[in-house]
Amino acid sequence: MKKILTSLQLIRITFIGILIVTSCNVTVKYDKEKYSINKKCDKMMQLFSERKTSESIEVLKTITEVIPSNICDSLKIEVKNQFDNLTPSYGKIIGWEFAKEYSYEDYIVKRIYILKFEKYYLKFDFTIYKGSNGWKVTEFNYSNDLFDLIY
Repeated sequence: MKKILTSLQLIRITFIGILIVTSCNVTVKYDKEKYSINKKCDKMMQLFSERKTSESIEVLKTITEVIPSNICDSLKIEVKNQFDNLTPSYGKIIGWEFAKEYSYEDYIVKRIYILKFEKYYLKFDFTIYKGSNGWKVTEFNYSNDLFDLIY
């Protein structure tokens, strides 16, 4: 004979479930500023994937305080030249992916992305630090070294 739960039994089960969930005292900390800087790193990668290297470096200027503007300006030329030289060997850019995030405590983060070409890849690193002026990119690199991604 099948047992059918009554409305009262269903209410008790629901109430017990709610008690269990609320007693776990789970806190999710949402940092709007960190979310915003992560989205800007994503935006840079999107622009790189569209070969809009100058625009990407302009985004970097808005999220860093330690990389001087004149360095960013010279980086625009350097990155464009390097991308132009990579195309014959690596092929066309076919996309990008967010790969991994490492963090130490709640004030330093390293975000790793992969820019995918037809024949090869480049890894992009953004080191983000939460100082007295909030979250800022303190270091930006790209290379083909995957050591910190794989190990």
